[in-house]
Amino acid sequence: MNVAYHLHQLGLRAAPVSAVGRDVLGDELLRRVTAWGLDTDLIRVRDDRPTGLVRVRMEKGGPAYDIVEDVAWDWIELPEHPPEFVGQAGALIFGTLALRTEHNRRQFSRLREFCAQALKVFDVNLRPPYDPPELVWSLAKTADVVKLNHDEAVRLLGKVYPTAEMESTARDFSAKANCPRIRITAGKNGSGLLMDSNWTWLPSNPIQGHRRRGRFVPGRAGAWITGRR
Repeated sequence: MNVAYHLHQLGLRAAPVSAVGRDVLGDELLRRVTAWGLDTDLIRVRDDRPTGLVRVRMEKGGPAYDIVEDVAWDWIELPEHPPEFVGQAGALIFGTLALRTEHNRRQFSRLREFCAQALKVFDVNLRPPYDPPELVWSLAKTADVVKLNHDEAVRLLGKVYPTAEMESTARDFSAKANCPRIRITAGKNGSGLLMDSNWTWLPSNPIQGHRRRGRFVPGRAGAWITGRR
């Protein structure tokens, strides 16, 4: 939802591919998605599963996640005949978590066929225990662009890379995934882009923000398709 929302803010048409339950949380999510101006044609409303949620707790100074299983977005259903804009999509953006079920992996294979000409953008989100390396690498090898953070890259490559060697990290990941475009982030240290053998690094720019009570944070479960309006 974060991806779809910000693409829409940039003037692109974005359609989240997901599922919600027929319950209070599902109703509220659909209301907000509609208010944001996003397409809801590819969000399935299920009577047999609740809307997904994540319980977050702090452990050892960091967040730990309980990502509730067997919820609506574990059972995403594409229409038998998707809307015409699906086949015209400029990009298909997908993550790891929504593909934790065999059912969703089958649906995603269908979606890739419908979006055969779209740029495939893989946003790695390693959330144990839904992060088997073989699944991540198989997805990376089908992508045109892979986005991940430094810790995720180190874990997947099985080798320690200092932050100062971010370019080497990106190039090694690119070689193993056979993907020429790697976007790698390193928090406050900045981020880099390997684009067809060319490396570009940008340091971070500290910003000042403010806290807001009751802020709604869209979830990560699902895929997104986008194209120009």
